[in-house]
Amino acid sequence: MKPLLIDFARARPSTSPWGWLVLALGAVGLALAMGDYLGAQAQWQQAREAHERLAAPAGAASTGARASVAPSSPEVSRAAARARLALDQPWGRLLAELESRAESPVALLTVEAPGRAAPMRLIAEAREMNHAVAYVESLRGSPLVSTATLASHERREADGVPVVRFTVEIVWGGARP
Repeated sequence: MKPLLIDFARARPSTSPWGWLVLALGAVGLALAMGDYLGAQAQWQQAREAHERLAAPAGAASTGARASVAPSSPEVSRAAARARLALDQPWGRLLAELESRAESPVALLTVEAPGRAAPMRLIAEAREMNHAVAYVESLRGSPLVSTATLASHERREADGVPVVRFTVEIVWGGARP
């Protein structure tokens, strides 16, 4: 019987040049990605520092004393007065009133509120026209609304359900807080 030559510590095969090429390309790709990452991080840091520099004066002005700025013209004064009047409205109470008047068959979609000078416009949807009319009537009964008018309506389908989309124009006034 012939003896068996068993080699348990066989030499490993040599690495092919293609393997070394793939490794080198991977290292180059990693270096490029790292360079892009570091560049983006530096840009982000610069943008953050610029934002902090710009935000610091605004934050300092809002914490305490307001600078007195004289208006440059009567038009600027009137525009500032209109803006002050528009911002001085009881928006929270009015929006809560509009939402509370919208019963379950009425859904408010849009509220356009340019201020006290122009009428507020509501766009809403209801399943039937009588729900839309009832909503307008309930708005007329509100102490915050002086007039409510159904400006337009159209029948359409929303997700296969027929609905009435309507627009209400509101001039509001009445009780103020």
